[in-house]
Amino acid sequence: MCVATTAGEVLGFTTGGCANWESAGLDGVAGELAAALDAALSAAGVARHDVTASAFCLARHGLARQMPGGLNPCSPTLGWGAP
Repeated sequence: MCVATTAGEVLGFTTGGCANWESAGLDGVAGELAAALDAALSAAGVARHDVTASAFCLARHGLARQMPGGLNPCSPTLGWGAP
């Protein structure tokens, strides 16, 4: 997970655990993303409410027919309204 300014300056970076929804489950993925996010934000000295945009790539997320009920790990689990 990388936290950067709108100018591209990296403020904080961390790695996370398993985010494969097929093995970790949807709740497991959301939990891993939240933990990685908190670590990266802490390293950057930034709070969740300061986040103005986000981008995530989850393997096979685009295969809607395989997703049980869909997945939006960013909200509300991660606690921000950033697009």
